[in-house]
Amino acid sequence: MSRTQTLNALTHLLETGDEADRCYVSQALGKLADQTENTLLSSKLLPYLRDKDIDVCVDAAATLGKLGGDKVTDSLLESLEKDPDGEIKTAIARALGELGDLNAVPGLIRVLENRDEGIDVIEDGWDLWWDVQLAAVKSLGQLKATAAVPNLVKTLHSDEGEDIESDILRALAEIDSKESIEALEQILKSDDPRKQRRAATALGSAHSADAIRILGRALQSPHADVRTHVVEALEKQDAKRYLPAIMLLIKDPSDQVRRAATHAATTLGEMERPTQESVDLFTGLLEDKSALVRATSLNTLANLNNDVILEKIANNNDAVERVINLIGDTDIETSTAATRLFSKLNTRDGEEKLVQLIQNLELEPAIRRQAALSLGKMEQVGPSTVIALTETLSDGEKSVRLAALSALLDSEGRSEER
Repeated sequence: MSRTQTLNALTHLLETGDEADRCYVSQALGKLADQTENTLLSSKLLPYLRDKDIDVCVDAAATLGKLGGDKVTDSLLESLEKDPDGEIKTAIARALGELGDLNAVPGLIRVLENRDEGIDVIEDGWDLWWDVQLAAVKSLGQLKATAAVPNLVKTLHSDEGEDIESDILRALAEIDSKESIEALEQILKSDDPRKQRRAATALGSAHSADAIRILGRALQSPHADVRTHVVEALEKQDAKRYLPAIMLLIKDPSDQVRRAATHAATTLGEMERPTQESVDLFTGLLEDKSALVRATSLNTLANLNNDVILEKIANNNDAVERVINLIGDTDIETSTAATRLFSKLNTRDGEEKLVQLIQNLELEPAIRRQAALSLGKMEQVGPSTVIALTETLSDGEKSVRLAALSALLDSEGRSEER
């Protein structure tokens, strides 16, 4: 069938079929239409906003939100005002957000703040107006309705807004205007840690420079959970300028803050243009008492793709010694990260020390295994290293034997005469 025939058949079924047919046709039209046909199809669907079957009304509203067209916003607003059913109102509130027509903002604000008396409370005590209200909040955010900022803030501080607090804050961030960001800043400065952390999370989704600046200031919050959410938001914003401040929080007394800071530091620390100061910061943390801090610092340095900086690290005997020692760390993540970094440093002296680690039978097998794997990742290995790895193939520990075999295979063709 041609497209025209298909659409004609669907619209005919819309007019002649039962309620199930009308639901399926409404859904199909939303998927099949294009811009040239939207107004025509919308005119066909508009009467079904008032269908006797609730499901038909809901599907018609959802499709009209996708189609748009003349009179659609006005018709949806009229149904939002007059239809007593909560499910239909919810579908219409969502559709108005999809349409992107700012003329819908006053109607959405009305249902945000006022419960229509005709809306039912269903058997388990759930008030369907709560669904309408939530849909209105999300649509106001989607429409970037700056005019609704005072209303959203008012709802936020009401009893009704408590259960949808996070959604209201996300809507304010999505609006992303001067007014909405200022509102989020005030919430972040409030005395309620719960609202503070949710405001921080919301600011992580905003796109303005002001949002990042506000988050940066909040790193000094006295509440550990707020600091955690601020760090996570700055990571989401890719706010590399705050990396030094986040690194300081790696030594925060709170475990949750330290975890967030180390994760963010690993992400933000993938430095495209590393400075000696930032590299010194990470190398200095290689002796930190926290395994999490050590592993984060090692991974950050291992992610560097700057040969000049890596060469400076390789020429720093103290730094190399720390890395070598950490290959034998009892924390497996730290040990693995040290292996990664050392393989990029490629120092001759270090190679000899790794061989010594492999041959030291008094060490834990995990340490000797990591030393072997590190040798396999080096750009070049000497003949003595190849001999040592070959001898290790008869080691009493299976994990060490397998690591030596893997290293020999990895280094094949990369050994050099010394």
